[in-house]
Amino acid sequence: MKELLTKNLNHAQKEAVLCTQGPLIIFAGAGTGKTRVITHRIAYLLSIGVNPWSILAVTFTNKAALEMKQRIVDLMPETGHNVWVSTFHAFCAYFLKIEAKNIALAPDFLIYDFADQKNVIKDCLKELNIDEKKFKISSIVDKISRAKDDLKSPSDMAYEAEQNNDLNKAITAKIYQLYQKKLDMAQALDFGDLIMRTVLTLQHYPEILEKYQLKYMYVLVDEYQDTNHAQYVFVKLLSQKHENLCVCGDDDQSVYSWRGADIKNILDFKKDYPKAKAVKLEQNYRSTPKILAAAWQVVKNNNNRVPKQLWTQNPNEGCVSTIRSLNENDEAERVTSLIATKIRQYQYNFSDFAVFYRTNAQSRTFEDAFRRNGMPYMVIGTLRFYDRAEIKDIMAYLKLIHNTNDNISLKRIINVPRRAIGKTSLEALEKFALLKGISIWDAIVLAKDVGLGKNAVNALNSFHQLITAFINLKGKISVKEIAQKIVVHSGYIKELEGENTQESKTKI
Repeated sequence: MKELLTKNLNHAQKEAVLCTQGPLIIFAGAGTGKTRVITHRIAYLLSIGVNPWSILAVTFTNKAALEMKQRIVDLMPETGHNVWVSTFHAFCAYFLKIEAKNIALAPDFLIYDFADQKNVIKDCLKELNIDEKKFKISSIVDKISRAKDDLKSPSDMAYEAEQNNDLNKAITAKIYQLYQKKLDMAQALDFGDLIMRTVLTLQHYPEILEKYQLKYMYVLVDEYQDTNHAQYVFVKLLSQKHENLCVCGDDDQSVYSWRGADIKNILDFKKDYPKAKAVKLEQNYRSTPKILAAAWQVVKNNNNRVPKQLWTQNPNEGCVSTIRSLNENDEAERVTSLIATKIRQYQYNFSDFAVFYRTNAQSRTFEDAFRRNGMPYMVIGTLRFYDRAEIKDIMAYLKLIHNTNDNISLKRIINVPRRAIGKTSLEALEKFALLKGISIWDAIVLAKDVGLGKNAVNALNSFHQLITAFINLKGKISVKEIAQKIVVHSGYIKELEGENTQESKTKI
């Protein structure tokens, strides 16, 4: 088995796979077979008798986790499916649900996404009478997320503000405190909470920490250069008993400092683990020598990097060109002209070309240029499925059915489809709920006491009955079947059919 798992690996890859005990750091350049090494290393551990339930591998995207899991299963069909491979957030969500009863957390907690967070912050600003123009909602969300990445509570942020005499930070801390209170009332966690609460649990509950340290004897972390402080502490706590920790990453590919990634985590690994073995993967299988040479001219200028240089045995084909543009419009015109020239000279098809850009906002300039020049094009991935309004609406119904304390989901769909519950009625109801210290859902049955008109009270009662009927279906039919009933019985589909537009048909 050892020979089968290592026969197609180069010397450095094989060295990493066969190193099974103690801390290991794999510096893996782009296209050097990083995923291959991690999956073969896990397969090798299984082949020498390591219990699959004692292996934990974490990465950053569901796609990467699924690919890793499938490769492990392909290599070790009998035991590979029992290895835990997931994102940090997925593992922590699982951990918190399992341990909820031991840490005073509702086991059916909700997970708020970015849009939910913004809605909560908007409510906070309104309650605190803070001007949205001076304190941008997205900026506040980002600052709270970064605080959680650094394991800082509202009081920690307030203390820092006081020490530095920072008024803006003091106000942000106040918003953070109310924001967290609202999440607790709704029995909800945001993405930052998933990791922060997991870390705090491991730090404050020694018996829980020991249980998971004993369970996971081998911990592997992919894309270690992108870990933030909370993830770093999580990995350190979980692996400190056995220290069979393998991290894999590339300091030259650390580009997420803006969202909390700390390059020091990978650069200082040997300081944390003096006995750690280091392996460098430098043979590239993806690119040509010319591309690697061009990339080298960029990365060699990075400060505080681990010395390494990629090389390849691939044929020296293709070329890399650069252009210098006056602005984004000039850039788009130059790219368009380049494509037109290539098509004219070499008989290429339009589908032979791809334009990559950093953010979705940059696509418009290229789209305008393509239109002006009569070039057909297709934009890929501008809106994720779960970011679509209609999907978020149905998800909000499901969240409210799951947890009626979820004010954010309730406010999203209380008048979707339209059911004569206007903004004024909702605001009055919300104010009443805040005054009574109850959820908006609980305030609905007291709608008459709010002083609302007869039509609004009747509409609210109908909404309450609708959601209650869905709640009564929990445990009797599947979530899929409940979702199907929501789409029909809420009147959502009927309203879209009534619009009879291309957009409404797409939504249906």
